[in-house]
Amino acid sequence: MRDDKIGILAANERLDLFFSADPVNPTGARGITFVTSNCVFSEIIPGRAGMLDLTWSTDRRLRLLNVYGPNDRQESITFWRTLTQKNLRSVSVMLGDFNIVDMPIDRLPQKDDPEPNPTTKMYTYIQSATGSQSRIDRIYVSRTVEKDVDDWCSTTTGVPTDHKMVSVMVANKQAPYVGKGRWSLPTHLLTDDTLKTEMKRLGSRLLSELEQLEERTPLSNPQACYRRFKSDLISAARKRAKTKIPKMDKQIVQLRENLHVGGDRPGAPGGTGAEALRPEALECCSQALDAR
Repeated sequence: MRDDKIGILAANERLDLFFSADPVNPTGARGITFVTSNCVFSEIIPGRAGMLDLTWSTDRRLRLLNVYGPNDRQESITFWRTLTQKNLRSVSVMLGDFNIVDMPIDRLPQKDDPEPNPTTKMYTYIQSATGSQSRIDRIYVSRTVEKDVDDWCSTTTGVPTDHKMVSVMVANKQAPYVGKGRWSLPTHLLTDDTLKTEMKRLGSRLLSELEQLEERTPLSNPQACYRRFKSDLISAARKRAKTKIPKMDKQIVQLRENLHVGGDRPGAPGGTGAEALRPEALECCSQALDAR
């Protein structure tokens, strides 16, 4: 949550904070969880559905429904009927593990289902025993907030699991503009050999200047020397970032394109380099570059 700056995390396994356990198997893997703060949680169906209600702004509220659909077909029918009968209103976002798909393209191998949009392949769950894949983890938004969402994404998490994490950025477009804040050194540059060499050179120069100081003056004192050192180091880091980051961005785009192709053509023979990697490996490479 910290690394990806996630404000609200809806989980379908047992964690902490706002948790609703399965009444039949409360210590098992079933259950729903919201990981956040400063909001109100309501249990709708124990272990299967829960609502998070929070103040978004002085005149807007955000209501999120987290669901964990049953695997069994008859249980799934009963669950959705029960949820419908709850007459939940003003739901802004519905998300979770639905354990059902909307269309054939959401499952590999495909089965006969309604097919309203047969264009993009993207799977969030892989069954290790059979290798079959499906998109059962999804997010839906209401028309009241559809203009406030962006950056839909599905990524591999740092926690070992057979599910990917689906996410979306929800930003209140009516809120005041908030800038990016002050500049900070990209963490990936701390291990960059070129910048490390420049850091050592500037550090050595600073130590030499401090050793040569004799009489303190407004322009010749430890504080002034350190200020020049910081200014030169920031300039060197920005210059290096302008050279390195575009190359990394290009690699990320290429890896994600290969990942998309790998998802569309699973097990496709041939190819070298990144094209020959499995989608999971490509995702890991892309995540590593994203950590820049």
